[in-house]
Amino acid sequence: MLLLLSGWVLSIVLMKELPGGRATLEPGVPTFVKIPPDAGKGFINVQLANTGQLDAQDARILMIGRVSSVDLPLATLTKDLDVLAQAVEEADKSKSLLGLHAQIRPNSAAVITLEDVPADQWLKLASGLGSTTDSSIMLTDAQWTDFQRGQTAIYVMYAARYSDEGHSGSYWSTQHCFFFRGAVTFRHNCAANAVGLKAGSR
Repeated sequence: MLLLLSGWVLSIVLMKELPGGRATLEPGVPTFVKIPPDAGKGFINVQLANTGQLDAQDARILMIGRVSSVDLPLATLTKDLDVLAQAVEEADKSKSLLGLHAQIRPNSAAVITLEDVPADQWLKLASGLGSTTDSSIMLTDAQWTDFQRGQTAIYVMYAARYSDEGHSGSYWSTQHCFFFRGAVTFRHNCAANAVGLKAGSR
């Protein structure tokens, strides 16, 4: 009787359902930050908020930014985005800590400072080549005002992979390209954006 009861309890554990919902990383708007407030230049932060119901686990995010007074060619943006996705895949394979966030809980966010880094530099770093340098985009108050007046645009590109408890044995893969001009309240897409659930381990 005891053996039968033990087997029944074990079957309940094995049949435990996965939690519902999913983790969803949603990009926010660029914010201009100066530390201290009277500094001559400031940097640009972008948040990736988890708007889903589950923790985003082992989230790897590689992001680059561009500030330009002219429209950047679609072909260049698409190429950079593809290279970023390759870099994320390479970093996963090598178990690198590059761009890794252990956990992003629902209603919280990863805050990333925009860097003007060549996309292939991320690929080298993900492969264990090269060294990191501070490439943060720094703007004066006048340059930020130029952006607010629509004279320049802020481009943001990122690729990411993350997992959640609701999708065991798979992971989310996403890549986005967008830009802001004149206001941070309206986001323009600048390349083919994609998010999908991939089967298999990372």
